[in-house]
Amino acid sequence: MFLSLNRSLFRAFCLIVLLLLSKPGWSQNLPSELVPSEVERLEGDKTLLTGQFPGLIYTPRNIMPVLETEYQQSFKVATGVYVAEKAGDDIIRYARRFIIYTPNNELLPTTKRVARACQLLHALYKAHLQRDHPRTEPTVEVWLMQQGGGVSAEKAGRQFKNQIYLFNILTDRTPTEWLREIAHEYGHYILPGVSGFTAPEEWGNGVLGEKLFLLWIGQEVQAGRLSAEQLPFAKLEELEEHLKSRIEPLLQRLVGEAISEGGMKRRDAEGMTYFAGAAIYFDSVYGSRALKDAFAYTESADGSIFIKSNDFYRGILKSLETANEIHLSSPAHKREGSVDSFMVYLPRGEFKVTSPSSVKRWEVIVGDTSIPLQNAKSLTVSRAGWRKIKFYLLKETQDPLRLTLLRRGAEVN
Repeated sequence: MFLSLNRSLFRAFCLIVLLLLSKPGWSQNLPSELVPSEVERLEGDKTLLTGQFPGLIYTPRNIMPVLETEYQQSFKVATGVYVAEKAGDDIIRYARRFIIYTPNNELLPTTKRVARACQLLHALYKAHLQRDHPRTEPTVEVWLMQQGGGVSAEKAGRQFKNQIYLFNILTDRTPTEWLREIAHEYGHYILPGVSGFTAPEEWGNGVLGEKLFLLWIGQEVQAGRLSAEQLPFAKLEELEEHLKSRIEPLLQRLVGEAISEGGMKRRDAEGMTYFAGAAIYFDSVYGSRALKDAFAYTESADGSIFIKSNDFYRGILKSLETANEIHLSSPAHKREGSVDSFMVYLPRGEFKVTSPSSVKRWEVIVGDTSIPLQNAKSLTVSRAGWRKIKFYLLKETQDPLRLTLLRRGAEVN
């Protein structure tokens, strides 16, 4: 028994030594920052990402294996994911934002696709919401696990603090499912934690992440800022099919009806879907800067640290009621002919209006009454509320429409 106890203590000691020594060794091979001259001298597998969202994916040679403590799986490969920071047109440094842990070198092709997906999601988050990872946890560690997760909600993935686990990586997944799952877990890490749901999980920022990030990817492709060759995992036609079947119906649902506070109070699976649909509709119509403001104005009604989806709804209204400039765009939905209409929330006030040259006339519909505003340069809203705006175009086009409302008295000379 004494010998058995000594062996157990010895194994525990070896495990502690391994954990203490391995990760610092990896950090030396994957420094938190790199300047371009250092990147040129790196030894190992490295891929420089160019275009609208530049970065670096780097797998160093000859690193010490590490044992993941919770699931007791050994990892022999670590890949750093870096984002490029610029001064003007010049890249001045690469900042590490992810480390992807992989069991073996045979899985390196999958690792690089996961790395590219993570780098793109971070770049979109920073571009749309003007924020970065927290300074206290700037690097997210992503573990590619061969085994499955625990409870049903975590079969494919799990997030805890700055740790993301992707389970069953050898199981066949469609390309868009890979992208959706990574966006889901990253959403849990980086997006505001709207909670209180009873199904399919307690927190709604995962479902929001998979909807919002894939919507942004589709927008970048449509705008020509992201090419089909730069898409991680999915081909262009696969992404378009996913958007058509999983994203556009959520937007189309709210084109003809106001976002309902009652719908935002639901806590079941349909309530979570409704919350995510409302958030991406708001982003699609008002823009990501407005979404950022809505998040900032969201606070718990009862003073607790946990916010719910109806708290976010109040954040939406408050952000618009305090805004001096409001940008309205037609959401990503199929337009019929040369007429387009969609629901918007108009706060009380007097506004100067700028409309695109492609619009012949536009009107605000209140109930069954249409208020024509042909060539209107101003708009007075006496009572805030959800209204339908209807546009009559000079010609049939699928280009998005944009209307700018500037609150009177807020002009800058």
